[in-house]
Amino acid sequence: MSKLPLEKPVFFKVLAVVVVLLVVGLGLEKWYYGELPVRDIVGATISSVIFAYLVHLWMIPGGQVPDDSDEHP
Repeated sequence: MSKLPLEKPVFFKVLAVVVVLLVVGLGLEKWYYGELPVRDIVGATISSVIFAYLVHLWMIPGGQVPDDSDEHP
């Protein structure tokens, strides 16, 4: 079974940028519409973590995918 890759320093840097963009976006929504529904806050928060992980995967250096099979030559 393969593990999902996670480079913690890269992920947390990307997450910090995404959270800043999230706060700015929610602030603009509050300013423009005058209200901020809870569904928008929850949805944006969940989506921001998933988006940060996907951007993190895009940014980490590539390479050979490890072979996690149990077969030995």
